[in-house]
Amino acid sequence: MLNKISYKDSYLSDNGTKMENKKILKLNLQWLWFCMILQGCKKEEYREVKKFWMSRIAHLQSCGTSYDFTILAAYGFNNIKHGIYDYIEFKNGYREDSPVMLVECKGIVVDQGKKVWGAPSYRTFVIKLGKILWFDMTPEKYNKLPDEVKRAIAKREEKILNK
Repeated sequence: MLNKISYKDSYLSDNGTKMENKKILKLNLQWLWFCMILQGCKKEEYREVKKFWMSRIAHLQSCGTSYDFTILAAYGFNNIKHGIYDYIEFKNGYREDSPVMLVECKGIVVDQGKKVWGAPSYRTFVIKLGKILWFDMTPEKYNKLPDEVKRAIAKREEKILNK
């Protein structure tokens, strides 16, 4: 088995928070967006308002037309909707040893996101991200992280140790 570089926030380990009965949305990310979230500079993730994401994110049936936006508005998605998911598990790749992280979900809204964070120029599901609770990756992948991401990780770990 490969050695792993792991980080677990005291939020999960010290106060005994259990992952049982928590709603976790699992999403795959490209390396750039994965690194930006891990660094803490990307605070939103986007998914298109299409049939697949309507059922997976909003738990609603899609009409496959612009009427979907009316349905989403009726269910309160024009404002940030909390409690749909507790956490987002991001994975970079499909292999068993792919880098993975768990991030708090601060809510989901249908809106136009930030282009610099990869959002298209139309309304999408905007998933608001909170605190990074843990990440796990192989040393080889960790070594490929940009230096600014490694510094952000070290700073986060230092804060936890100094609590």
